[in-house]
Amino acid sequence: MNRSIVGNKQGGPSVYGDCGYTRACRLMESETAFPAPLPALMAFTDFAFIIYWVLVISSAIPDEYLFKDYKNPLMVDWNYSFLPLDLLVSITGLQALRFWARRSPDWLPWCFASLILTFCSGLQALAFWAVHADYDPLWWGANLFLMIYPGYFLSILLKLDAWNGSGFLEK
Repeated sequence: MNRSIVGNKQGGPSVYGDCGYTRACRLMESETAFPAPLPALMAFTDFAFIIYWVLVISSAIPDEYLFKDYKNPLMVDWNYSFLPLDLLVSITGLQALRFWARRSPDWLPWCFASLILTFCSGLQALAFWAVHADYDPLWWGANLFLMIYPGYFLSILLKLDAWNGSGFLEK
């Protein structure tokens, strides 16, 4: 990373140097760059997915918390079809948090990808539960969470000055 000085939002020198993404560098100094509860929500979600899959693979989830028809082989396959998506959510989310902690502007695309994947995971599950006519509040609540918080923060991130007209970070 080139350590030359670039301007921050207020016009002064940036403590982050020339990171290659001018607008994203300025976001690192903005109070709205990573909305306060977002890192905690992402970390919670990322680790919850990892814990969930460890519990599923080790068959450690108590029967009273299993969804309807859980033992049906088709339902088991359906559930496992989410494993790659959920792990991508965790990988991209933890990577975004890692970049943010290092004050790297690369947090933004990773965060954006993680939030989109999280939203898709919740949406796909709720679509299935609706078609399957299964309205268990526990599973609906968890999957609504996976849609609501990413949707909210995506709407904030899309308004940030880091995106140019084509939707990519400005170099």
